[in-house]
Amino acid sequence: MKKSTLLLLALFLCTGGVFAQNKSTTASLHTSISDDDKELSISVKGIINGKYVNFDRTYDVAKLSKNEKDKLTHSIMDSLGVNLPPPPTPFSPPMPPHSPDVIGVYSEESKSKEEHRYPKSMAEIRVTCEKCPAKGTFSLVSTDKNSRVVISFDEDDKESFPLIFKAKDGRYTFKYEYENTSFSETLTLKKGDIIVKKL
Repeated sequence: MKKSTLLLLALFLCTGGVFAQNKSTTASLHTSISDDDKELSISVKGIINGKYVNFDRTYDVAKLSKNEKDKLTHSIMDSLGVNLPPPPTPFSPPMPPHSPDVIGVYSEESKSKEEHRYPKSMAEIRVTCEKCPAKGTFSLVSTDKNSRVVISFDEDDKESFPLIFKAKDGRYTFKYEYENTSFSETLTLKKGDIIVKKL
């Protein structure tokens, strides 16, 4: 057998051994995360970076928000050397300027923080979500184009519904787009009006 053939055979065997080792290392790692809103249980068993890990802990998370629990989980996994995708950025509707002559939007979730920014006499458009699409965009634009608010959402923001658009008296174009659907209508709003739109 030629020397070059022997060399190729040796390289093939070594490479195969490396692949087999990587596959074995990946396959031997088992992770489990469970959350019942009271306790968060994290279990990690297997080989990470050449070392055997046997981690099994339960944490009291009854008073933590979803965002806080995500951060805790990622912090623990990072310390163990397990890579998880980063936690989603919390949904935050755009903050309106401090003026009674503008329009704006806030979520029911942020109602206590945002509602006081708008005069009670302003009209409302409430967008509810019974069957939420994966993502979408809403906009409310005055006919004179001087007042405009646009908000986009995706799957992680569904808990923020209903979205509540506030506007002073006037005519507006209300538009929503989701998946392959787009719809717009012109509305005449008067103070105290509450218009409900359902998805």
